[in-house]
Amino acid sequence: MKIKIYVGNDKLQTNTIKFYSLQIRKSIDEICQSATINCPFSEFKKVKKHDKIFIKAVMDWNKDERALCYILVDDISATISGSEKSMSITGRSYARDIVDSSDSGMVEGCTLVQIVQKVASKYNSNIKVEYYPTDMDASPTIEYFEWENESVWQRLLTTAENNGYAIASNNASNLYVWKRETNLANNSIFKLKLVEGVNIVSASLNRKGYDQFNKYCVKGNYEDTEKIDATCKTKRVHTLQFTDEYISSKELETRANAELKRRKADELTVEVKGFGLSDETIAKEKIANNSYVEVFYEPKQLIRVKIPSFDIDKDMTIKDVSYSLSNNDFSSSITLVEEGAL
Repeated sequence: MKIKIYVGNDKLQTNTIKFYSLQIRKSIDEICQSATINCPFSEFKKVKKHDKIFIKAVMDWNKDERALCYILVDDISATISGSEKSMSITGRSYARDIVDSSDSGMVEGCTLVQIVQKVASKYNSNIKVEYYPTDMDASPTIEYFEWENESVWQRLLTTAENNGYAIASNNASNLYVWKRETNLANNSIFKLKLVEGVNIVSASLNRKGYDQFNKYCVKGNYEDTEKIDATCKTKRVHTLQFTDEYISSKELETRANAELKRRKADELTVEVKGFGLSDETIAKEKIANNSYVEVFYEPKQLIRVKIPSFDIDKDMTIKDVSYSLSNNDFSSSITLVEEGAL
């Protein structure tokens, strides 16, 4: 596998740029994927602020170019020190234009997917919103969605989470809306695993207690609910207060359950070689772009983890992943949590 990076137009080979190293971060907790590209100074005049950058993986067996991360340029940093010259490019998914905006507006009587699309189109017309895993919109109807002189994105996240949904960018910089209980289409049919002594370079387990509470209270203007975490032997209470007068008791219940699961979950971080399936496996199984098989490690992907030293042998969910490429060395840092904790 090789990486190609295009600026402005991913159909013109003349629009490619050279690079020394590449870092990409994806997280279920962040709407935007992000990338940092370190380049030769010779590429300085090719890139401008807010340009589109298309980062693609070229498959060895059929030369397919698969989307890895599409971004808009946030920052270009160039340095000259004597005879040494260098530059770097940082950027985020197209949804950064939603994240960075503070505004006011209102949408009534639409599904969650329709609301996200209306909001996304207002700030960036290139963003397409899809219900995952099918194109059929099965998201709940939201009777009233309003934001006033505030981050519309925070309002969207809160509304989605209160209804048991998540919103995240995909590799082509569009947005997925999915049930939090739904896992990303995974590679289990190819037996992709994370195994101590096999493909795990290093691993660290964080069993954090500071973020855990015995009681979770979620309050609306007219109703409230609470959940007890019997595994937490303290009397600490965590309270969330929502001022949205339209929030329902079901939404309060959903949010309380989500807070409990998220905060009690341990986090496992592993360092591995590669970005996902090996080139040999991709070639052997003839996985093409239209096969709908995820070949990279992705957030919300269910994957088998076996680390005897930590007494772990079970399926876990990827929370976030960071890819690194330098000197043709591909590696990934993956954070995983218990299935159902996201």
